[in-house]
Amino acid sequence: MTAEHIPDEDSLYRRIHPEQLKPDGEISSAAFKGDETSVDWAKYATPKKTLQGFSHYHLASILASIPRQRGQAVKHNPTEENHAHSLIIGHKTKSISRFLSRNSILIVRAPATPPQN
Repeated sequence: MTAEHIPDEDSLYRRIHPEQLKPDGEISSAAFKGDETSVDWAKYATPKKTLQGFSHYHLASILASIPRQRGQAVKHNPTEENHAHSLIIGHKTKSISRFLSRNSILIVRAPATPPQN
């Protein structure tokens, strides 16, 4: 599979674990930790497809230009299973992770999970 350049104005989808969403609905900086943060390029994905198999997760959208503003590389990294797979690559300090989370938009909120007995 051939990797393509992701334009700055294109959206990236990031699954947000339920523990990475604060009670006030703000996305935690923990959602953007790690030197290679996996995302789906919206050109080849839909919110529904990105959340397939992860129904208890939330979904955020971020423009490709946002990580680049903090020195992060945004690379299309397609796999046989997921042509939309992409990465936000670079060391993420707490400040960078916070910047990414604050510049993301929550586009799908996971259904409330029933209490465990």
